[in-house]
Amino acid sequence: MNDVICPYCGDGHPVEPEDREEDIAHQVECDCGKTFIYYVHITFDYAPYKADCLNGGEHNWVESYSDHRLKIERCKCCNMERITREKK
Repeated sequence: MNDVICPYCGDGHPVEPEDREEDIAHQVECDCGKTFIYYVHITFDYAPYKADCLNGGEHNWVESYSDHRLKIERCKCCNMERITREKK
């Protein structure tokens, strides 16, 4: 849970899940006797990674599921899955 900081005294106030609506002035009464408002801004961060396996390199397969009939492996880099059926 994130805190919103009082701009008057610096005390933190927890933000409740129901108080996370955007474009609305949320009002807080601080213990210092002052009332302030805050707005919610949602941001997205993107983190690019090399994907050599999608550019001619080898996939790095790891087992993600297995039972007596099939095995599912997932590439650690690109998350591609492959299914291998057990031979009878």
